[in-house]
Amino acid sequence: MSAKFTILSGTINCLTFVGEMMRSVIAQDYDNWEHIIVDDCSSDRTYKRACEIAAKHKNIIVVRNDERLYCGSNYKKMLSMATGKYCGVLDGDDKLKPNAISTIVKLYETNPNVDFIWTNHRWGNTKMDRFRNGLSSMATKGTIYDSEVGLKHVYSHWRTFKTEMRDRGELFRDLKCTVDKDLGYNLEELGQGAFYPKQLYLYRYHSNNMSHNSSQKDMWKKIRKHHEDKSRPFKIIQL
Repeated sequence: MSAKFTILSGTINCLTFVGEMMRSVIAQDYDNWEHIIVDDCSSDRTYKRACEIAAKHKNIIVVRNDERLYCGSNYKKMLSMATGKYCGVLDGDDKLKPNAISTIVKLYETNPNVDFIWTNHRWGNTKMDRFRNGLSSMATKGTIYDSEVGLKHVYSHWRTFKTEMRDRGELFRDLKCTVDKDLGYNLEELGQGAFYPKQLYLYRYHSNNMSHNSSQKDMWKKIRKHHEDKSRPFKIIQL
């Protein structure tokens, strides 16, 4: 029996993209997965559209928050619901390549000492018909934290980890943004990480996503300050 994989997706006002995101999971060449989607009080039809698609697939779970949790708390909620051996974060406006799950599970199964893996990705425009290379890379200075001095992107999409890591410490803090960077630093303080250079994730760059938010860099600096004295006992490896 293949290991179960949980995909975590937070959504808010991404009606234009949520169907594509969900269909990229349904199209995976790996069968044993669950997709947990928690809508954070969208004002459009995102939640309704997600429910329409989920109604045809028993391994998709869609929940709507009664009040706004924001990014970090929303992912914390999703993680508490996960029943898979492994987890991966898929943002509500992005997509996975068809072999994203199968490739990652194989990497974990053949590298049992690795606790979390991130991969390279493709950076697409709004219509996902033009692409360039993403910003993920190997942690050349041993750790993600040390390699991201000067706010150089290292840890990025596709972000995956063993679900059991939630029992070792806090993976998602109650942050409104830049949760991805905080996740990377939290993970490497708790276990062995690895980078896989293949592009398994399609990131959509558009006017409403968080990459346009000027507060991101300021928050990233605050997150780095929070982690500066933390122990990082393992060195990142490349698979």
